[in-house]
Order: sequence, then structure tokens, then C-alpha cells
Amino acid sequence: MNPEQAARNASLENRVRVLERIATEHGNDLATQIEALRSTQPVEVTKQ
Repeated sequence: MNPEQAARNASLENRVRVLERIATEHGNDLATQIEALRSTQPVEVTKQ
């Protein structure tokens, strides 16, 4: 895996962790958290 792929993989893993936390925590305002995620830089998806 080249450095670019490793960085992309790490970024995606981090996003999954955040989504897992949001999905499993109780008592939080889900809509607010989702909107906060949308305000971050989007991950560019490229076909290989």
C-alpha cells in the first residue's frame, strides 16, 4: 500500500469510528452530529 492509499485508509477508518460512536451512543442529538460531519472536508472517492 502506497502512502496515499494508507492516508486515505486511515481517514476512512476514522470516519467509520465516528459513525459507529454516533450510532451506538444514546441520548445525543443525532441530527446535530450528522450536520457537524457534513461541514468537514469531503473524502474524494476515486475509481481504481
